[in-house]
Amino acid sequence: MTYKRYIQKFAWLLIVLNYVIQRSLPKLFPQPSMFREIFVRALLFAITFGIVYLISGRRVFSYFDKETAGAFKALEAMIFPLFVLSVILIVTYLHDGEHFVEGWQKQLLQYTLLFFFVGLMEEMSYRVLVNDALLTSFGSRKHIFVFVAVFSALFFGFVHVRGSSLDSAIKILNALLKVISAGLIGTLFLLTFWAKRNIFGCMLVHMLYDLLPSIPKCLFEDMGTLNVEYVLDGELGKVSLVAYAIQILWALHLLKGLWKKEGKNIDFAALKKEYEVHS
Repeated sequence: MTYKRYIQKFAWLLIVLNYVIQRSLPKLFPQPSMFREIFVRALLFAITFGIVYLISGRRVFSYFDKETAGAFKALEAMIFPLFVLSVILIVTYLHDGEHFVEGWQKQLLQYTLLFFFVGLMEEMSYRVLVNDALLTSFGSRKHIFVFVAVFSALFFGFVHVRGSSLDSAIKILNALLKVISAGLIGTLFLLTFWAKRNIFGCMLVHMLYDLLPSIPKCLFEDMGTLNVEYVLDGELGKVSLVAYAIQILWALHLLKGLWKKEGKNIDFAALKKEYEVHS
């Protein structure tokens, strides 16, 4: 069996390998710090890039080349409400007489770098690797693109709630709605990747999607290291349920528009042929 045939047969296992690495690598750097958070994400991106290169070869470089602006434009509606929210919060802080926190420049730079590498790592892991591995191994199967989309969405949603305590009804609902909302957002990125064959534009939008809500706090509060909880309880849990429900409705609206604008023009037959492995 040739190298390419081995890759074709076992590419899907590389998704499992990459997930194990992502769970294990942070444990090698137990001391919490912003440098650690940035370094681990950057290293995970480099590892995932290498794994995708094993599957797709030099094609992976093309995902960062043409149509970056087109991919960004296709997704820009995602970040507009967050930009408006960020501006409103900054104006509110200023109206309340708050002053910029000491060292806000360093804090803003750190979080910009962090979310840049989060975007790189997550798009490479949950869109590119999942897509390339599953299409390489199972591209001949009927409805493979539906399978890739569903798997990618559920996988992306799951990693946002893994390890969370589910000891109350509100927490369970939080986890369920977070999986759905994250999955729908991930599907927007995947659909754009299929349409534009570019992931860098998706990564930039992903970065801004995470960064914009954090900018006001970076300017006016001591943020410390990254500590995000997606599954909440009590009154905060009820508020987050409303927020997740709004995110779901907004993501469904965006998906409908993206499918009409870009999805219907995707040549899935040609896309499937791109991943065929020949001896």
